[in-house]
Amino acid sequence: MDLKEYKKLSTEDMQINLTNMKQFSVDLPLMTVKWLQFLSSEKLILNGYDLQHKITWKRLYLYYSGLGETAYEYVLGKSEIKQFIDADDDMVDLLKGLYLQKEKVEFITKVCDTLNKTSFQIKNAVEMLKFENGG
Repeated sequence: MDLKEYKKLSTEDMQINLTNMKQFSVDLPLMTVKWLQFLSSEKLILNGYDLQHKITWKRLYLYYSGLGETAYEYVLGKSEIKQFIDADDDMVDLLKGLYLQKEKVEFITKVCDTLNKTSFQIKNAVEMLKFENGG
């Protein structure tokens, strides 16, 4: 699922009003589990990106430093090697995916945090209704 779909789904899942509070509180544990499963899946993908980043960095370092099976045609200094690695198309493409994956994990983490706080918000709303109705 992409970030846009997660945002849409979170908006749908978080809709609560006075008429559906009871059903929402009943559905809350299952909704929390659903989002925790999303988080777990996306963290596994993020870990894959992290590993791929390390492998790609090593491969590019060996290439640009002249130590790999195939070597860059010019001799580069250490600071230049890092600049070339950062600008390499393979690295740029990998980092785009990595940064997007981090955004997904952060977003889902915040949704999970919000779901954890929702039961307190429901309790406060119920207390306010009691107060407003003289109870």
